[in-house]
Amino acid sequence: MNLNRWLIMLLLSISTVSIFADETEEYRKALAKATGADRINILRKLYDLSLEFDDVDYQLLCINQIINECQKQGATEEESDARVQKIILFYSNDLNDSIYEQVPPTLEFLATIQNWKNYYETWTILVETFNFAGQTNTGLKEVNAMYEDAKKRDDRYGMGMAYYAMGNVYANMYNHEEAANSYQKSIDLLMNMEPKPLQLSDIFAYYVDVLELQHNYKKIKEVTKIWGEFIEGYYKVENNEAENRKAYYYLGCAQGALGLNELDRASEMLDEVKKRCTSEEGYLNQKWLYYRGELCKKQGFFEEALALNDRRMRLLEDT
Repeated sequence: MNLNRWLIMLLLSISTVSIFADETEEYRKALAKATGADRINILRKLYDLSLEFDDVDYQLLCINQIINECQKQGATEEESDARVQKIILFYSNDLNDSIYEQVPPTLEFLATIQNWKNYYETWTILVETFNFAGQTNTGLKEVNAMYEDAKKRDDRYGMGMAYYAMGNVYANMYNHEEAANSYQKSIDLLMNMEPKPLQLSDIFAYYVDVLELQHNYKKIKEVTKIWGEFIEGYYKVENNEAENRKAYYYLGCAQGALGLNELDRASEMLDEVKKRCTSEEGYLNQKWLYYRGELCKKQGFFEEALALNDRRMRLLEDT
């Protein structure tokens, strides 16, 4: 990166931080006069703005202010959302000890007010924390308890989320057969809900990855058909989130097409992925480089495949 470009990026970054700081100050002034629901809404906006800064302590201060204000007002539903956001904040910053400490009382509170959606989402985070910390046996024990709890309540969302987390645990244990079975059960449950939960986008993507490891390309073709129907039904408005979710759907289609040697379709799907890559260094572009390289090898374009692989390896070395 040349010096001029670096200076421009630095100035833009400083300018952006200044804008967020000014906006934060405006909300702080408004907070002094606000009451009731308006006060909670302002505190939420301050928390959202805090996520633009690399300061976890300040973010925790903001989320705790929301929780405290909700408790003062007896706003239990708003408090439940804030408590889940706090657990997500811990998860996003690898604060595992805080998750282990605070998930049990959070689950107890959510059960008391019978907010089962937030309850099972919070429990899912605990399972994922154990799983990605390498404690897969503990994660499996926890997710089985989660499933039995949801089954006892006949809670379709809870059972679906449990099977999703179970699939992730089995995938991390390299038990691809059980992972695939779990993802399928999760999809069967969650696709029969209205409204359908957004987590289905992630479940489809993980399921296709496992099916690819099993070389079950015909099943990938079946799954991506359902995935496409979900994407089309869920996103009625074009926005950045919709485009990102569609990119992973097209990637799944490309994975299946490559395995079935449907090379024209694979190329078409990878073109759709590339349109939605927002940065050269991003994970999505690295996946595109890999699968475009695989396509080139199947087409006999070995030099191009090698060049794509070299680009991908340089990006991996830099991250």
